[in-house]
Amino acid sequence: YCDFIMDSTQVTNNYDAFNAIFIEEGSGMFINSTISSNTGTGLYAKDSDASIRFSTFYNNAEGNLSLYSFDGSNLFEIGFSAFRRVANGNCVSSGVPISLGYNVLNDDSCGLMNIGDMEDTDPMLEPLHQNGGNMLSHMPSVGSPLVDQIPVGDCIGFLANPMTIDQRGDLRPIGDHCDIGAIERDLIFASGFD
Repeated sequence: YCDFIMDSTQVTNNYDAFNAIFIEEGSGMFINSTISSNTGTGLYAKDSDASIRFSTFYNNAEGNLSLYSFDGSNLFEIGFSAFRRVANGNCVSSGVPISLGYNVLNDDSCGLMNIGDMEDTDPMLEPLHQNGGNMLSHMPSVGSPLVDQIPVGDCIGFLANPMTIDQRGDLRPIGDHCDIGAIERDLIFASGFD
């Protein structure tokens, strides 16, 4: 029963059998965040509004998103985000989330069909790693469909504010287009050194 914003955060390796993040009768806004490798669902929203932008959901054991609005009045928005799931699908929901565009998912369980959406497409993310900043993240691999996809004019966060940094606090965009997901591909940290 709360409203919150998760900006530039990491939720990883939680050993809860149910959910890494649970919202009931509230609202959650997620931006520049990595939700990865949790034993439950990455995000479970019940009768709650949820808005996800520039975030990465990776291989949460019970699925990446469970979105339920039992009276149909809740808003689920997904934009500019990457989803990779090995089993159980990325989305389980009582309806189709609203796509803000530029999402990459390795299955078609979310039913997203806006400009720049790519379903059944591997986002090609590297393993969870220290890629700069003070949190772990998934760097897009060489050749990833996440890189340089979003025109600068569409790189918009909450309250129509232009995106200027990624999860690590590094510049966004690098070049003429923003990358999809929580972080921009950075050639310095792409070299693989520790």
